[in-house]
Amino acid sequence: MTKASETPTTGSGQFRVRPLLLEDGETIAALMVDIYRELGAEPQLGYQATIDLFKTPWLARGAGLVLEDSGSVGGYGWARDVLWNGREIVQLGLFLRPACRMPGVFEILTDPLMALAKKVGRQYGAEDALVYYRSIDEVHPPIIRSLGFHDLPTSMLGFRHDLKRWPTQRLPKGLVIRPASLESERRQLLALGRDAYDDPVSQGEPLHEQYFDLIAGRPGFAPEQILIAELAGVPVGRGVVMANDHGPKGGAEIADVCVLPEHRRKRIGACIVSRMLDWCRRARARSLLTATFSTNPAAVLLWQLGFRPDPMRTYYYFLRRLSFA
Repeated sequence: MTKASETPTTGSGQFRVRPLLLEDGETIAALMVDIYRELGAEPQLGYQATIDLFKTPWLARGAGLVLEDSGSVGGYGWARDVLWNGREIVQLGLFLRPACRMPGVFEILTDPLMALAKKVGRQYGAEDALVYYRSIDEVHPPIIRSLGFHDLPTSMLGFRHDLKRWPTQRLPKGLVIRPASLESERRQLLALGRDAYDDPVSQGEPLHEQYFDLIAGRPGFAPEQILIAELAGVPVGRGVVMANDHGPKGGAEIADVCVLPEHRRKRIGACIVSRMLDWCRRARARSLLTATFSTNPAAVLLWQLGFRPDPMRTYYYFLRRLSFA
């Protein structure tokens, strides 16, 4: 993101496109709330969480653009380099108000956005662009398809737990699950993610470091939200649960659970999830959300622990080749 002094603009008629700014957090948060209200859902990141995200370097390897309509924000998009299936890829985001979704209007934003995606791709050696939307979003995918994106067979399956009951998990001998200290154990937590995500095609990528700070910086954060599992004193897994904008009583979401490959099939992952469920129950959360790739066997574990499919947390993916000609 750029600063206000670095804001060249392009436009057509009453519309103009400018760079996404650091100070746009509140405006974009309100935009996302409005769009998801139209879709009959809450945004994955609520109002305050979106504002907090703008305080992190989430666009350090990319940039964003804003579409303005007579001075008001009609939409925004971004392009950034991320890891996907073990390779560099340009992740694209695009969200538009209804009046800006018409042909002849959305191109005012999408044309420079695709040019930005190609620029990011050249810089980081990424040859493809990826974008994803919730399964309930039927308004943005047609626009994305018109830009040359095609549907991927892999999806992100969403699950919800009502927190009423779940199987009791007996800890394997020698296993201890405890709150982690983000300040003193940050390197261990990040190393667990790097080592545990050994199959990016089916697992995706580990939780980025910035999300640890985002979660830990939220009001009401409890140490039990970031867990580390140790077997005979050796770290073998981790778990991260995030409360939404309304605090635990409004709901929570599992952001990450992972176990080192050599320690799987010992019910360690189930014990980590069970501990998160315990925390949510004590915090009187309304429900617990999570998601996993449709190719990930962890979906079976979630079902066994009482999670059930949830369309609000299910995402579809779209991909296209970047042309550098």
